[in-house]
Amino acid sequence: MQALSQERREVLFPPCPECDGSGESLEVCHVCSGAGGMWIWGRPKEECIECGGTGIQPCWRCAGLGTATLRVRNLTPHPVTLWVPGGDVIVPPDPAGPARCKVTSEMVGLLRVRLRDDRPPDTIPLRRTVMGEVEGLPEPEPGVVLIVSRVVAEAARDRHDLLIVDDTIRDEQGRIVAARALAVMP
Repeated sequence: MQALSQERREVLFPPCPECDGSGESLEVCHVCSGAGGMWIWGRPKEECIECGGTGIQPCWRCAGLGTATLRVRNLTPHPVTLWVPGGDVIVPPDPAGPARCKVTSEMVGLLRVRLRDDRPPDTIPLRRTVMGEVEGLPEPEPGVVLIVSRVVAEAARDRHDLLIVDDTIRDEQGRIVAARALAVMP
């Protein structure tokens, strides 16, 4: 798995302003009293469930992740349902409208094809489709990530704030109904 560059990581995940990215507070863990183990419950060899064995209380603002909380905007034309523990969260489309790619198409020829055995061959136009400039994509904002379509994310690979849905959940008809994760384009 390819790791994110440090520059891209800092754009996507700015450090928590409370702990400056360490994920730790300056306080002793209130569960293990700084010992790092579960000795209070008679299990001193087990790591503390709160601090992970460090003896230092995790940052209250970022829950020990070390990153600031990000605001998410949905720049697709439809609601995005994210499956998270505790229930699905629906991210409505942004009022500014969706980000889209301009598409141009040009005729390059004709195809003679047999679509079904019980019919004579058909002639179908063959076109070349070219993805153009992205429209409706706002300038990057610190602490804000944008959910966009895969086409937009591929067309704007230089942007580090674009996310697409990933690990999708489908209904019986094969339609995407939710996503378990968000992904960055390589």
